[in-house]
Amino acid sequence: DKLPVAKAVDDGCTHILVASSSPIDYQPLPLRWPVRAIREFILRCYFKKYHPHLADYFIKVYDKYAKTLDYLRDKKAMRDGPPFIETIALPAGSLRLSTFETNRELLRATARLARQETLRNFGF
Repeated sequence: DKLPVAKAVDDGCTHILVASSSPIDYQPLPLRWPVRAIREFILRCYFKKYHPHLADYFIKVYDKYAKTLDYLRDKKAMRDGPPFIETIALPAGSLRLSTFETNRELLRATARLARQETLRNFGF
């Protein structure tokens, strides 16, 4: 599952550690028509050769990702009881890297920032 947090909560997990490669304040922009319609058309054309329902999954995952990020931020701020969720992510305002980023220095700088944030989350 690309976004396993909901499954972990549904399975009864009371303590969840989430590692995110996005900044803590990242929020994907909602896709509006016609961009949404074009994206869905392309996904359906591409994935129909593999499995008829695979495109449905990829279409839904974008919205699910935005909702999951909201949920994680709310749980981090509220700390209101089970499930207790700690999210390790890049600090607010950090650059969100592309999945296809190849700039070696940028990747190293982001990895150093992620290390610092992880240590800070654990009190080091």
